[in-house]
Amino acid sequence: MKIERLEILDKISDIEDKHCSICTIDTSKDNKYCYTECAYGLEIRELGKQLESQDKEKIKETLNKGKEMTIKDVKMLLNKGVSRVKIAKKIGIKSNNDTKGWFESAIGKVDDFIVEGKAPKSERYKKAKEIINTNPGLERKEIASMIMRGIGASSSMAYSYIRSYENEKTGGN
Repeated sequence: MKIERLEILDKISDIEDKHCSICTIDTSKDNKYCYTECAYGLEIRELGKQLESQDKEKIKETLNKGKEMTIKDVKMLLNKGVSRVKIAKKIGIKSNNDTKGWFESAIGKVDDFIVEGKAPKSERYKKAKEIINTNPGLERKEIASMIMRGIGASSSMAYSYIRSYENEKTGGN
């Protein structure tokens, strides 16, 4: 399953690099065109559905481990957006009062645990702008790569941030 997942991610990345990165359609405000009309966007959407299906299966398998879950399993579930209460029930913790204490002793302060990809869009864009502003001499592809690494954005989202930034600078022209 892991190899298949990597192959799917590689296909998505190839499409984003070969098409999305040079696409001239402005999707900074709305990318509806990408997932309703564009053949490449529709292919990415289908590949994304395959990944999502694999994620759901992995979450289900991990939750079914019950008390045998490792700390690594719990962190993965939290990163996938599974609630602490749901995880706690599967582990066998009955009381909500016990849930927070268990999580804090197992993985650290629960409230500090950041679920990947859940930062508000405005915060992610603000961080992307910082990356763009601090690297004015780099090519778009290099900046996009830095944004992807820096905030965990996909290639298409990184290029969307760059286009939005460029539109802000030029007044949309």
